Amino acid sequence: GQDDAIVWSAARKLTWQDFKGKAVNDLDGARSAVNTAMAVGCREGGLQYRVVTQFLPRQSWVTYRITSSGLASRAGIDHEQIHFDLAEVYARRIRKMYAELRDPCPKSDEALSAMADRLLRELSDIQRRYELETRSGENGTRQADWSKRVAADLADGLLIIDLVREVPEAMKPHKIAIGGIATPTLVEDKQAA
Repeated sequence: GQDDAIVWSAARKLTWQDFKGKAVNDLDGARSAVNTAMAVGCREGGLQYRVVTQFLPRQSWVTYRITSSGLASRAGIDHEQIHFDLAEVYARRIRKMYAELRDPCPKSDEALSAMADRLLRELSDIQRRYELETRSGENGTRQADWSKRVAADLADGLLIIDLVREVPEAMKPHKIAIGGIATPTLVEDKQAA
């Protein structure tokens, strides 16, 4: 069941102890099972909906190599948290969509539910893109980009997929002077006669 599901909260970050499932086959790494639980329909003359982002501990797993790897372990749990956070970003989009509907109640419950499907497909695509671009969290620069974007979106509600890449100062091109002499000096070879 999902009775042990962890509901998304800004105050509650994931830990490796939340990953209670068994690793699949001989795969290495970690897997976060994240779900968007929804109920929507017209009741008592008005639209009622509930959209909740959940982390599913018994379907999520991590291998010992990851949890025992110090710094990689910290980066890994941060990567998995972003998967959870991305799902919350899209849950908020779905809630906003329902809140802004004009005259929703002539629609059936099924039609109202289907309206969220496009956003859920987009979430699935974004999760895959995140995984690929960050190489499962191993590309630190791309991971930092995604972390900033998702944190900003959670703060103001607008996920911007394409952003300006911030290049660290140490990686920017620099002009380097070659040699220390601006103009060559002529040295004459005078021989005594």
